[in-house]
Amino acid sequence: MRPPSLFSLCAAVLLTLPLPAQDQPPPPDVSQQRLTVELLPDARELRGTQIVRWTNTAPAATAELRFHLYWNAFRDLKSTLQREADPEFRARWRAQDFGGLEVDRVAVQDGGTETVVTPEFAAPDDDNADDRTVLRVVLPHPVAPGASVTVTMQFHGHVPKALRRWGWAPGHGFYCMHFHPEIGVLQDDGHGGARWNCHQFHSNSEFFADFATFEVALTVPQAFVVGATGGEPVATSEPVAGNKTLTFRQQHVHNFAFVAAPDFVVVDDTFGPLRASDDPTGMAAVVAALRGEELASYDLPITRIRLLLHPEHNTAIHQLRYLQALKVGLEFHGLRYGRYPYQTITAVDPGRDIAGNVLGGGMEYPMLITLGTPLWPHPRQLEPEGVTVHEFGHQYWYGLSANNEFEESWLDEGINTYSTGRAQALAWQPQPLLQNGRALLPIEASAEFAPLRLGNSRGPLLDDGGLRPRSDLPALWRLPYWADAEALGFRGQWLPSSPLLELVRAQPAVAWFPSVAFADVGNDRRKFLDAATPDPMVQMGWLYADRRSYAVNSYQRPALVLRTLERLVESRERGRWWAFLREFHQQSRYRHPTTAGFQELLAQRCGPALADWFRSAIAAGAVLDYGVFGTPSQEPGRCEVAVRRYGALPADVKVRFTFSNGPVEFRSIDAFDPGPLWRFTFKDEPGKERGDLREVWVDPPELPAWLEERAVPCGLQLLDADLTNNAWRKTADPAPAVHRGLRALLQAQCELTFAGAIG
Repeated sequence: MRPPSLFSLCAAVLLTLPLPAQDQPPPPDVSQQRLTVELLPDARELRGTQIVRWTNTAPAATAELRFHLYWNAFRDLKSTLQREADPEFRARWRAQDFGGLEVDRVAVQDGGTETVVTPEFAAPDDDNADDRTVLRVVLPHPVAPGASVTVTMQFHGHVPKALRRWGWAPGHGFYCMHFHPEIGVLQDDGHGGARWNCHQFHSNSEFFADFATFEVALTVPQAFVVGATGGEPVATSEPVAGNKTLTFRQQHVHNFAFVAAPDFVVVDDTFGPLRASDDPTGMAAVVAALRGEELASYDLPITRIRLLLHPEHNTAIHQLRYLQALKVGLEFHGLRYGRYPYQTITAVDPGRDIAGNVLGGGMEYPMLITLGTPLWPHPRQLEPEGVTVHEFGHQYWYGLSANNEFEESWLDEGINTYSTGRAQALAWQPQPLLQNGRALLPIEASAEFAPLRLGNSRGPLLDDGGLRPRSDLPALWRLPYWADAEALGFRGQWLPSSPLLELVRAQPAVAWFPSVAFADVGNDRRKFLDAATPDPMVQMGWLYADRRSYAVNSYQRPALVLRTLERLVESRERGRWWAFLREFHQQSRYRHPTTAGFQELLAQRCGPALADWFRSAIAAGAVLDYGVFGTPSQEPGRCEVAVRRYGALPADVKVRFTFSNGPVEFRSIDAFDPGPLWRFTFKDEPGKERGDLREVWVDPPELPAWLEERAVPCGLQLLDADLTNNAWRKTADPAPAVHRGLRALLQAQCELTFAGAIG
């Protein structure tokens, strides 16, 4: 007897499990940290003292503390991050661009006695003696479980250029994140002991920290505008010698960050209040009912928005688009996952250097995000909206749920990529489904146009992977000598990027398609399939085959897996998926979510079969591909169709058969069936003559009308690696060939027209 299908198992479990109430109170912060910091902009230095009172929450004592010194990844080209980075990134660094962090004194307070200790550097991941991103402090006495220790550290830092994540930008702009020694996470080792989870800073990794309470006294020049974790300072000193001191306090955050520059223009606005009963999507009411909660408990409070703009971006259109995107983020994430718990969100317009490179943009920190915008935003490109919604989303996925980004990056980047795509799809369309959205049909326009930047062209001349002719086009289109150009180090860019070139590239006249709708799900599928990565989705960041594999497995692949899970669950009962995801976020707030925890809750709320499918879908080499095998055989009154599983990943798949006399019939393949080939036979019966078989479609795109995302011609299985084998028709449809030919022709015309226009 065949086991029950994936859907029937899910349905049975869904009806029997209770749903807990939302909003767990946050646990006590693991540490209390007091910092006194002075920014010296002319010298590009920071000087400070920090006092950390840390409590051991592990089940065993520890005789040492470990700290991250993230800035030391940019002290020279010998650090682990620089060694792992690509040559192009390494080549950008000049001698004056490097920076780093030095710890001048460490003292441990123990029972009224202060002991000065000498720390040492550790390289637990690769034994790189030149890497100084992990500091080990041996304690005079072990700290027992539940006990606390206080450490005072004096430090100074030389600010690196903000070529990645943080640093200085021209015009005395300072983006100061992870600027002090940050204590690692002491964890249960699974055997009754404790181990420090304090990895070196890698090229393919971000951060991991416990939640803490911060009090920071920050001294900057009087003319500087500051944005920081904590929002508004709780105290501001009178100016002394041209400097001012701002004091910030904030509980339940895992790091403190600030930006400072003399030319920021401050734009203040507010979001909310917003009643959940006014949710235009109706999802809040559905989820509240499923979870047995009062809809009013989903109402969103007032949040202050503080936008810091550079003067050249202080225009009505920049303000409107930034602020609207922030409100979309607050609305979508608040209604779907829970209230934003802080009073303020500060959003920062990043700097640029003379080559037009964005410095310090597109990053996320508690209550503080950095963004990015063209000088002249295209009226139908989601720029700056995309980066704004994404970075705000990180306030939830990593900000409030502090997963281990070194080891399980998908839990923030992947869930956030999925969430960003949904928020954009609901907010920017002809009939917006969010209150803060607007009527707009975004397009995929060319913002990186050849021949000024051929290396990133989306046209027919080059492959997406770099300077390689596209293999799917006739030889007539293939550019010669690119192998020689690549060997000589040419990266496809003749002129540096600049605001003027941004303006030219973004004009509708040179956009590839002025009427092609933007869909994140299509872009995510393309990037996922192009990467063809054999890596598992979940592993330590620096163990992926390359940076492309790390990116795809952190962003696009998990987003597609989550979309598939959504379709599998929502096709059975509207809102059930969002009830699960809201609960997972609430369960993760102020804690450290894990993949294992996600799988466990998925099994409880959506069924063990779906959890098993998820486990298979994220494994190494998991390829999902079902398709029609060969040509169906037909004879009067009888036909036979073969469907094959080409990939290793099994799934529940529906097959649709259309006959000339009108009947449409379905057959199913379930995930428990191990066979690689299925033959479906249809025989006419008296009074039931089907006629000729006209069409076979594996996983047909028949989805509930109320499903929110319907962007690509997939059914339930968005991970299907090859849609071209999903359908067979007796009579060929010429539309795809015509569309592809017109696409190549129009793109070629755009390139030639633009090249001629610039002489």
